Amino acid sequence: MRILNKKRSLLIDELIHFSLALTAGGFLSLVFKNPFLILAGIAVGFLVDADHLFDYFYWAGAKFSLKDFLQPKKYVLATKKVFVLFHGWEYLIAFWFLGKYLAINLRLPGFEWALCLPYFLHLSWDQIICTKNPFAYFLTYRIINKFSLNKFDVR
Repeated sequence: MRILNKKRSLLIDELIHFSLALTAGGFLSLVFKNPFLILAGIAVGFLVDADHLFDYFYWAGAKFSLKDFLQPKKYVLATKKVFVLFHGWEYLIAFWFLGKYLAINLRLPGFEWALCLPYFLHLSWDQIICTKNPFAYFLTYRIINKFSLNKFDVR
């Protein structure tokens, strides 16, 4: 996780994730002629980071400070845990099948791509920037290792 890299901030990464999701959704909306795919792309490629709130509240309890939330280094080092429960390569398979089902039944061509491409870009960015461990973004790996920060192997 970029959390330990002082040159990066969560806010910068969120802007990058939003840009990737918007670009992927925009591209898919042009290919499939469906502007709804932009919203789907943003929802899956950007809002997935809502799971950082779980990591934050695991450390902070019921109180919330935007300043502290934007400094994951603070709460991840304190708890020695990396949960990010919505980040998992395993989800791509489920997103594809769900997207394909909805694309057919709701007549939303390209919906499977709108669920998968932005999510793939999001996880790829995090995988490259945040960890040296090729398994860190598999949810099952993190579960097996009790969400250990050491096993996550941050950059």
